[in-house]
Amino acid sequence: LAGLGYVPDPKAPYDAAVKNAQAIDYLQFPRQTLSFKSGDCDDLSILYAALLSAASVDTAFITVPGHIYIAAALDATPEEAAKTMSDSEQIIVQGGRAWVPLEVTLVREGFLNAWSEGAREWQANVATGSAKLYPLAEAWELYQPVGLPGEAAAVVPSEAEIKSAYSAEVSRTARYLIEPQVK
Repeated sequence: LAGLGYVPDPKAPYDAAVKNAQAIDYLQFPRQTLSFKSGDCDDLSILYAALLSAASVDTAFITVPGHIYIAAALDATPEEAAKTMSDSEQIIVQGGRAWVPLEVTLVREGFLNAWSEGAREWQANVATGSAKLYPLAEAWELYQPVGLPGEAAAVVPSEAEIKSAYSAEVSRTARYLIEPQVK
C-alpha cells in the first residue's frame, strides 16, 4: 500500500530496546509513517490499526517476544469463522471473537503472506504463553488519544491505486478461502 516498507528503527531497534528497561522506543504517528513511506514493526502496526479502525474494523495489537503486529476482528462468530477456514490455526479466538493476525512488516508481500506469517508467529508463541492480544477498544478505555500537531498529511495514494491494490488482494484472498471448499 502506498509504497510503504519495513525499516528497523535506526535510533532504537525494538529488539534491542526491549532488553533495556531504560530505553524509550520512538513511535511514529500514522501520518509520519505515510510521509516517510516506512517504519518499524510498531510504526506499521500503529498505521494499519489506525487505517482499519477508520474503516470500522476492530483491531488489536499482538505482542510476541521482541515484536509487535496486529490482528483484525472478523465480523463473524468464532464458529462461523472456523467453518469458512480450511485451517483453524489461521485465526485467533479470544474474548468471544475471531481475529485475523497480520504481520505488518510483510506489507509489500501481500495480505495472504502477512496473514499466514502472523498466524505462524502467534501459534509459535501462544503455546509458551508469550503471545498476547490487546484489543484497541479496551486500550482506549485506559489511554487517551493524542494527536500530532501540524498540517494534515499530503501523502495519500490515488483512488485508482487504492482500488487496484484492494481488488487484487480481495481476488487473491477469495481464491484462497474458496478454492479448498470447492475441491
